[in-house]
Amino acid sequence: MNEIKFYLQKINNNLLCLPEHKRKRIIEDLEAHFQAALESGETTRQAIQKMGTPEEVAAEFIAQEGLNYASFWRRLVAFIIDVKITAVTVLLVAAPAIILGFLLPPQSQALTALSISMIILIILLLVSAIGVALVYFPLFEGRFGRTPGKYFLRLRVLRENGLPIGYQEAILRRLGDYFKLTVFDSLVIFWSPKRQKAMDIVARTVVIYEKKD
Repeated sequence: MNEIKFYLQKINNNLLCLPEHKRKRIIEDLEAHFQAALESGETTRQAIQKMGTPEEVAAEFIAQEGLNYASFWRRLVAFIIDVKITAVTVLLVAAPAIILGFLLPPQSQALTALSISMIILIILLLVSAIGVALVYFPLFEGRFGRTPGKYFLRLRVLRENGLPIGYQEAILRRLGDYFKLTVFDSLVIFWSPKRQKAMDIVARTVVIYEKKD
């Protein structure tokens, strides 16, 4: 039974795009199915093998429910929120480096151990600030499937089959931003049946709007 619970938990983890009450109903139906299979003489392993992998089962249920693709404007508002959050975070990280820069002794003076330490700290802070800007989107989307901005707008990034994305997809779909192609990348949404950006098509990802339960 522990194997079945683990199997059902993996299915539930892949159904995050569905409302909670629907996920609960699906899991309850699957529990009843397994109970009937065991009572008919099947082993736990046989019952699980007949069902398929957790990802395959979850994808089938998601296909039945369908996905509600997010509009360009809702995604734009979420993006603006995330840009502001990123900017504030970068500023908070970089501010100490700027302050330390003013405190450094004039170049005419010999470098001391203290000034060398300050320079190293400034470099580390500036590198960290750049790192925040670079990893903000792929880190949140790869780990949680959404950034804070997307959370507020009830958006979630998924694979095209509705399953959660990983870091690989999260990084790939953001390459357009890194190469200053954000505008072109985003305009493709207006011609895409699934409202995908150009890099969403490449990464095979979609952004959905989660309606309230």
